[in-house]
Amino acid sequence: MNFLIIINTAKKDLDKIITTYNNIFSANKALVTTEKDSMRLIKSELISVFSEYPVYYIPIEIKLHLNGSEDFDKIILDYVGKNKRSSRLHK
Repeated sequence: MNFLIIINTAKKDLDKIITTYNNIFSANKALVTTEKDSMRLIKSELISVFSEYPVYYIPIEIKLHLNGSEDFDKIILDYVGKNKRSSRLHK
């Protein structure tokens, strides 16, 4: 399977992306982008152009090591509690 990575979905790059995709000599090909950029694509006028092509996105997931998630949550909740007048998040 051949993949064309969509790096920039600006209108000026649309022709280049489509031309490159169409010039790949394979029936098994797809356009691949990040989850973040797929959201930008969906919310733009470009979605209608790409609707006839197989477009996939790579999901983004963040994991913090060890107790990093709990520590991170505490840091955020403490910050919000100290910097917001009517915080319901901070206990």
